[in-house]
Amino acid sequence: MVIVSWNCNGKFREKWKILFDAFPEADIYIVEECEDPDFYSDTEYRKLFARGFHVGTPDYFMKGIGVFSMNGHQLKRITCKYSHQQMMLGYAPFKVDDGQKILAVCHKANKTNKVNKANMLKK
Repeated sequence: MVIVSWNCNGKFREKWKILFDAFPEADIYIVEECEDPDFYSDTEYRKLFARGFHVGTPDYFMKGIGVFSMNGHQLKRITCKYSHQQMMLGYAPFKVDDGQKILAVCHKANKTNKVNKANMLKK
């Protein structure tokens, strides 16, 4: 099984063909910083999610994780044993049809962390 992961840095709706053309043999694509398809009318972009899913934060639809299957694999979102809403933002656990479990991760520091890191560098 070939899995491709890419942080597209947003605007995946404009870049998805680049990824699929570059790695046509992939079975699963995991895309970090991917927009929620529910906020866009582009039919082709929305169709991608029929073969996968999007996980994002409720307050910011522009960044999330998109997970897609292109070679007939069935993907099923699963919950983690310790899946607390705030803890699990940026994580997308799922199972592939054969039972293999995968955890997709997209981490972005919040503003508080950035300020703390900047203050530490000043010292």
